[in-house]
Amino acid sequence: MQRLFLPAPLVLKYLMAAEVRILIVEDHAIVREGLRAILETEPGFLVVGEAGCGKEAMERFRELLPDVTLLDVHFPGESGLDILKEIRVLSPSARVLMISTYDHDEDIFRSLQMGARGYILKDVGRTVLAAAVRAVKEGRKVIPEWVGNKLAERVQTEELTARELEVLQLLAEGRTNKEIASALHVSEGTIKAHLGHIFGKMGVADRTQALLAALRRGIIHIR
Repeated sequence: MQRLFLPAPLVLKYLMAAEVRILIVEDHAIVREGLRAILETEPGFLVVGEAGCGKEAMERFRELLPDVTLLDVHFPGESGLDILKEIRVLSPSARVLMISTYDHDEDIFRSLQMGARGYILKDVGRTVLAAAVRAVKEGRKVIPEWVGNKLAERVQTEELTARELEVLQLLAEGRTNKEIASALHVSEGTIKAHLGHIFGKMGVADRTQALLAALRRGIIHIR
């Protein structure tokens, strides 16, 4: 296949003409290709790079310093939130737009709390996607109405402690109270007390309801 190489001055001119330089961080190649195809139909948009994992994302970010990073929330074996944290440490002014298949309120809350400029779902239309990217580039936040509703629900819910989250995660792995107590080096009575607090905070009556609510909200994830 014949390749066309542009002289360096023309390449530089082309890059400078782009109003929004975008980095796509997504583990599925076909999704990255789809996002690139959609975004590059927009006047002034230029996808300057892609990454499929956290390490590659940080390498591309340091190298390219994009105007907007489009970052997936979930990756196999790692979290988009961890990547977001690294990006924000490297560049506190970085403008990151989170994109996800899921509308878990915990993911939304933590993303915005950690400095993301917005959160959208992968099933949005190209017009909404382009508008969100442009808004983030301009320094505005992208908080659709449904995201605002999720955040309102999240704020009204009492936050679980780190220990309660550990208990909930072990519960999701099918552990009994005795096994959880052994894993955390505490008594079964302490675990029962933790579960009581968890049920009260989440507004549920039993373990099954707690797990369903936690999975729906994205508080825990099945490994």
